[in-house]
Amino acid sequence: MLVSKIIEKLDIPHEEGQWVEIRSLSFTAMEEASDNKQERDLRQVKRMGGDVFEAIMRSSKQADSSGKGDESATAKVATVDSYDKETLLVKAIVAWSYDGKPTMDRIRDLDSRTAAWLSREVFERNKPDTEETVGND
Repeated sequence: MLVSKIIEKLDIPHEEGQWVEIRSLSFTAMEEASDNKQERDLRQVKRMGGDVFEAIMRSSKQADSSGKGDESATAKVATVDSYDKETLLVKAIVAWSYDGKPTMDRIRDLDSRTAAWLSREVFERNKPDTEETVGND
C-alpha cells in the first residue's frame, strides 16, 4: 500500500477546538526516525564521557552473555521511545489549526505535552508489525 496520501485529522484532546492533520508514514520515514533516535542517543552517551560509555558497554555485554540480550529468546518490541519525536512530527504533520503552516520551526515550538501526545499518535498509526501480528494476517 502507498501511504503518502493517507491523511487523518485528529482533535487535540487537551486543547479545545484545536486539531492537526497527519499523514501515514512510509517505511523509510520510520527507519529515519529510528536512526535519528539512535544517533541522538549515541551523541548523548559520547558527551557523558568514556567511563560512562565503557560501563554501558560492559553492562550490555553482561546482558548478552546471560541471554537477556538475545533477540531470538526475547522478541524486541518497538516503542515510541525508539523513535525520534521530532522526525515523526516533521514527517507526519501536514496541517493544523494553529496560525501558519506547520514548518520545522513551528513544529519545534510545540509544547512538550502536545508533542508527546502527537508523537505517540503518529507512532501508534505507523508502528512496525511484531512477529505475532505478522503471523495473524
